Amino acid sequence: MKSVHIFLLLLISMHAVAQKKTLIYNPVLHSIAKSPGIMILDLKKDFGAVGTGITVLTENNTSTVDHKAFENAADFINSRGGYVTLNIPNGIYIVGKQLFSKGQINHYEKFGAGEYTSYDGFDVFLLLKCKKVTVKGETSRYGGKPVIRYRNNLKIGLFNNTNGAPSATQRATKNSNLYIDKTQRQRSNPGDCFKILNCDSFVLMNIIIDGNVASFNFGGKYGKGENPYENYHSGIYLANVTSSIVSGITVKNMALDGIVVKDIYETNFSNNISILNCIVTKNGRNGFSWLSGTGITITSCEFSAMGTGAVSTEPCAGIDIEPETLIEKNWPSKGVFKKCIIKENRWLGLAAGVGHLNGTFLRSSNMLFDSCTFIGSKNSIADIESDGYRFTNCSLYGLLYLRNRSDINEFATSFTNCRFSNIYKSKKMKGGFLVVNNAAKRSKFYGCNFTSYSSRVFIMDNTGFECGDYNSYPLFESCIFKNYTDTIKDDWVKTSGLGSKTSFKNNIFYYNKSYPFLTDTYSGNMCAQDLGGNKYYILSKKEILLNKIRE
Repeated sequence: MKSVHIFLLLLISMHAVAQKKTLIYNPVLHSIAKSPGIMILDLKKDFGAVGTGITVLTENNTSTVDHKAFENAADFINSRGGYVTLNIPNGIYIVGKQLFSKGQINHYEKFGAGEYTSYDGFDVFLLLKCKKVTVKGETSRYGGKPVIRYRNNLKIGLFNNTNGAPSATQRATKNSNLYIDKTQRQRSNPGDCFKILNCDSFVLMNIIIDGNVASFNFGGKYGKGENPYENYHSGIYLANVTSSIVSGITVKNMALDGIVVKDIYETNFSNNISILNCIVTKNGRNGFSWLSGTGITITSCEFSAMGTGAVSTEPCAGIDIEPETLIEKNWPSKGVFKKCIIKENRWLGLAAGVGHLNGTFLRSSNMLFDSCTFIGSKNSIADIESDGYRFTNCSLYGLLYLRNRSDINEFATSFTNCRFSNIYKSKKMKGGFLVVNNAAKRSKFYGCNFTSYSSRVFIMDNTGFECGDYNSYPLFESCIFKNYTDTIKDDWVKTSGLGSKTSFKNNIFYYNKSYPFLTDTYSGNMCAQDLGGNKYYILSKKEILLNKIRE
């Protein structure tokens, strides 16, 4: 009898939800001219959200009530042109709207980016050409934040556009991509959560976005990676956004990226964006994809465990900075990362690649990482190919890979007062070196501390340099190197570090006498440059033993 009462109460509550009225924009009442200043709106009171954590379907079972509430709120704000604060009461909001579009142009067409889809996913909150909009989660008395969670069984991947069945997965010939969608019509997506286009002074704060991708209905794989499903499902997508803030947001379990900055219009390029106190974790592709725009500051954020969940699409990076525009002035630049943690990502902590488009090399530049921590327990902590990356007071645990070909000193990658190690909290990191310099020109290390317990410290693989072209050489200056390695089992050169075509000045080297540092012109004719002041000390067996397994 009790279960019958509960069922009846649920029916009554669902009926009440269906009867809720939503605030509709009326220019006579709500326009900026009629109602100047910032309007204060509430997602539940004004737009019919329930926030109970229960999936309540609507619109012929293609959407949820909470998703519809977010859409209604966005439509109202778009009609007004912004100047709104939207409060999100504490609760769990179940979202997800998807239509079987049968291989037709999806709803993005009206925004100039139409694509064919089998199942068409709709963005939760789509903002267009607005100013001064704040979307704010109201925290509970215990500090809990509102949660936006995608519903179970949304379609992602490749599905037959005739009968809606999952498509088989096969790898295209001579291609690492999983690609069966020959007609470009089989792809299915759940849509993005917050998509902010061509807006100024946007603020998003105090919300948890849970993509819930593990609960989805998976079709054929699409993309590149261990388990790729590369289609629209990112937490926050910013395009042509200026003077905006993202604060106190958690983005997790999205199929694609946590946060994306990628402009789609050729005016009002993204700039002056602050991202702070955010946790971005366990998303399928990247934590933060910066593909265009300038002047972004990221403070006290975590980017962790990308590609380690239900979806794994390359590059699986905590931070991926790579231009995807031919407009050079809009290539990613003037970035500042402060006190961030980048850890345990499947592929890279930081990917600073060079894009290739229509024969043009696309590079990011002028990036500062200050007091950040990189932890590479699963793969390399960074692969830096672009120019102008600077690291100060950072801790780097794992393998650093440098490939930038900087022809000007000020554009070279530099590390100042940084700490390098291959052990973090007694756990060995990936990689046989701390630093691999693969013909990266003018790399600079000032006042850094390198400590290795079971691998070589560096390999300066600069075979492409001319011997004596000192202007191109990497430089280690006033650094301390300690290598406690007691065994090297491979057949390669038994050394703590190989400094080919590299300059050394005022450094101190501590090493096992069986594995010396090769850092001068007299060791194997490596064309290294000794600028003086370098000192070498052999560690005792006791010191090596004491530091064998602990940091």
